[in-house]
Amino acid sequence: MKPATTFVLLAALYLGGCGGDSDQPQPPDQQPAGHDGPTLTFGTGEYEIPPGDVFECFYTDTITTEELAVQGSIGKQSEGGHHITVYYTRNELEPQHHPCDDEEMLTWNQVAGTAIDTEEFVLDTPEGQAIRIPDDAQLVIQTHYINTTGAPMMVEDEVTLRLIEPSEVDDYVNDFVVLDTDFEVAAQTSGESVRTCTVQDDLNVVRLLGHQHEWGSYLKLEHIDENDELVEVLYEHDWQPSYSSAPPMNAYTPDDPLVLTAGMRLRHTCRWNNTESYPLVFPREMCLTYGLYFPDNGRRFCAMD
Repeated sequence: MKPATTFVLLAALYLGGCGGDSDQPQPPDQQPAGHDGPTLTFGTGEYEIPPGDVFECFYTDTITTEELAVQGSIGKQSEGGHHITVYYTRNELEPQHHPCDDEEMLTWNQVAGTAIDTEEFVLDTPEGQAIRIPDDAQLVIQTHYINTTGAPMMVEDEVTLRLIEPSEVDDYVNDFVVLDTDFEVAAQTSGESVRTCTVQDDLNVVRLLGHQHEWGSYLKLEHIDENDELVEVLYEHDWQPSYSSAPPMNAYTPDDPLVLTAGMRLRHTCRWNNTESYPLVFPREMCLTYGLYFPDNGRRFCAMD
């Protein structure tokens, strides 16, 4: 096991310019609020994005040489930034960036996500828990922008991962996802989508949050019985535009998690107010609930009925 200083030497790795060539790692100027341990920081350098909804993917030049344990992240984006997401992949490519491709992302594993310009780490895991990055994995960054200027613009992003030593981890966590992609909200109207799904495995959930974009007005996740009768409301919020990057989150402890059991039925409800002149469909708009569960047994989805 290498000492914690290994992580500090990796911190502030910077992908300079559009070509992705990195400067030598330098220690961070200061630690982010809420964390005094090791961090790993990446920057995209300045790059150009076209008008519209833009997902750009950056293959960094960092290939892990040992297991890393991630407890949270913070990020900074230029105007129009929506979020930054960090992944790892075993399909190594030369350092580069390009518009994201859905097919390539199927091989990625999510590590962390950030809200816009927050001083606090986002989606921190409970003490003693972390998300695992294995050794011999390449780190990948996805940035999302909504460029409403009607012209190309220059942007720049930075994301910092909060790390702990793997020896300090009691349990690794992984994703639990409830995702509705089968909706369409007509132009200049309000819409609703209600879907049910079935939990496939017993899960101990320690974090639970919803995700919609700026037209979202309501999101709810319910536990229902075999007759579609309500058992318990698990998550419910009237949506606000600011929630698209920093949604309300239910936090549970490892000693008292939200317990989901195999066969449990969930009802997922999303509503939107579409003020645009075009229909809203996935992924321009979202209807998603995301959780972290332990112990890690791979990413888990709630299968739509």
